[in-house]
Amino acid sequence: MSEIDIRDLYKWCSIPVDQLVGHPDLKVPFRLVKDSSEMGVLMARELVDEIKKANAQGRPFRVIVPCGPKCWYEPFTRMVNEENVSLRNVTVFHMDECLDWEGKLLAKNDPYNFRTFMEKYFYGGIKPELAVPVEQRIFPEPSKIEFIKEKLMKHR
Repeated sequence: MSEIDIRDLYKWCSIPVDQLVGHPDLKVPFRLVKDSSEMGVLMARELVDEIKKANAQGRPFRVIVPCGPKCWYEPFTRMVNEENVSLRNVTVFHMDECLDWEGKLLAKNDPYNFRTFMEKYFYGGIKPELAVPVEQRIFPEPSKIEFIKEKLMKHR
């Protein structure tokens, strides 16, 4: 991993926003969107397109999904349902979970339980016949660290 020189960081942060798109020193693609809603549609479109590509090639698709930003869940659900995109070959590794003071999972009804949140907002509206199978929804749990490592490394 390389470190960012503070001078380079200052240089990038001083570039006016209207000059970022297409800037000659960009090292990764950059797109500027109007707001989080537009960003959500863009994120959803890209993920749906990648899943469709994997489906067409008959290969499994693995993705790491954070709990947020929430702006792309509704467009993702709509696109999957309207375009009948099967998520049956998708394995989702969830990034986030909150624990109690003893390092145990929170109750399902706790407002900070990310699994419950994702089951409602990420998986909730998808047609059952298109949905990611429950056993391919990998949520972080302290008791399953070795299992998760094994699943992550399985298709390297």
